[in-house]
Amino acid sequence: MSSIRKNGKWMNQGYIQCRIWENGKKRVVLEHRYVMETLLGRRLKPTEDVHHKDGNRSNNDPSNLQIMTHSLHSSITGKERKRPWARGVLFDKAYRHWYGRIKRDGVVFQTEYFENKLDADRAYRKLVEGK
Repeated sequence: MSSIRKNGKWMNQGYIQCRIWENGKKRVVLEHRYVMETLLGRRLKPTEDVHHKDGNRSNNDPSNLQIMTHSLHSSITGKERKRPWARGVLFDKAYRHWYGRIKRDGVVFQTEYFENKLDADRAYRKLVEGK
């Protein structure tokens, strides 16, 4: 994990990282996962995620944390993200451009390439509407 130091804490994408020692070895762990492991008295399983109820990744108060399965957590956080362009708008790594794509009755329709998501989203919406 790459991390930066901010306000005296190690941060990784908004999450606080801890460096702890267990059995003479250093372990780097995300603080919210460590807090939940301490509360449960065991390590978390790879299929378990810790959800921040208020959406603030640095608020690791036990009352703000909830353990859930990875699939449930993905569905909740996916609904919370308001990105209308996410579905049907893709980034082509080879050409380094955005484009819209939809499949109807087994036929794939694709927009032209755009330099930004917003233009690709507009073209995708026109494609969906059939204009």
